[in-house]
Amino acid sequence: LIAKQDDETKAALDQALKLSKSEGVLNSSGHSPQLNDAYWGAFFATGNPKFVDKVVDQVKYFDERTDEALFFAGATAMWSLASNARTYTLVNSAVESAKVHADKRTQELIAQLLSDDPERIKQEIAEVIKTQRGAGIWK
Repeated sequence: LIAKQDDETKAALDQALKLSKSEGVLNSSGHSPQLNDAYWGAFFATGNPKFVDKVVDQVKYFDERTDEALFFAGATAMWSLASNARTYTLVNSAVESAKVHADKRTQELIAQLLSDDPERIKQEIAEVIKTQRGAGIWK
């Protein structure tokens, strides 16, 4: 079945097979929007709030202003958590639970994402990108 798929689908299926053999995305490490997407996909497939915890772990990178890739990991975590916490009770509960065990700054960011409109977070992300690129810090 995999052999009959286009190259992009084959690559995604191969990645899924590798993850399943290594106990899945919960054991993945790194920081990227793509990994956040994998955590969300696993959460929506299983309902396991541990995947939401993995996205919450990326929120701290929302303050990153030197490494663009880390900022995007934090930014996509902030926006997606804000959006999904409004839509899904289980996500909101998982985020509230994670807040209890988080460091002070992460608690502040969680409070922000739970109270701000996701569109406001998107605007803030755009402002940071514009500022950092305008200053020549990010290309």
